[in-house]
Amino acid sequence: MIRVAAISARTHLARRATVALVASMLLVVGGAVSATADGGGTGTGTGSTGVADPVPTTTHITRESPQTFTGKALTPCTATVTAKDGSKTWTVPVNYQDNVNAGTAHVSAGLADVAGYQGSNAFSTFTINKAPTSTRISCPSVVPYTASRWSPVAPRC
Repeated sequence: MIRVAAISARTHLARRATVALVASMLLVVGGAVSATADGGGTGTGTGSTGVADPVPTTTHITRESPQTFTGKALTPCTATVTAKDGSKTWTVPVNYQDNVNAGTAHVSAGLADVAGYQGSNAFSTFTINKAPTSTRISCPSVVPYTASRWSPVAPRC
């Protein structure tokens, strides 16, 4: 993204002398910064002041791992992008893949270039553990003898 700002000024002096000063300044993020001035009859000049580099940023993903399988999409992460000079912080959305079943889920987050700031992104994973299971077997305490084969684990119908 390129952001352009223009500034103009006109100054009038007393005693019928009018000096027009028209100044234009363009700021192009990641490009050259230049200024041009035109004075009525006094001369013209152009100068360049260098490059205005965008501020680098860092994306950080915070996650809670491991998670336990629930059958639903798990979204335990948050993400922020911070300018390295500390001037700005954004909360950004997190993108998820493979975040329903047990195994490894993948996450990503980031910010594209914005006026004056360089974009950044981050990738991470979190673990989804299998849900715990329990098995309960109940047997009658007294079983009558029937002279046929019978298993105390499988109930008779």
